[in-house]
Amino acid sequence: MRAAILDAKRREVPTASNRVTFTLDGDATLLGVGNGDPRCLEPDHASARSAFNGLCMAIVQAGERGGAIRLTATGDGLDAAMLPLLATRA
Repeated sequence: MRAAILDAKRREVPTASNRVTFTLDGDATLLGVGNGDPRCLEPDHASARSAFNGLCMAIVQAGERGGAIRLTATGDGLDAAMLPLLATRA
């Protein structure tokens, strides 16, 4: 899931480097995080990542049961954002 840092007018801020923390509710696992910066030394297997060019991401894997999942992104000085997901069995 892609997370973008937005300004007060909801425009992406390409110079932002805020640290974003991801949390999950539901039957899912946070596999890792990323930001596309090849020089970044932050761990990929974590729940937080600094934005690069205003962007970062979380990689989520649904569990066996499926159902409702909520991915929340928070950061210092940022409004929290929540993405509702629904995992179904194929």
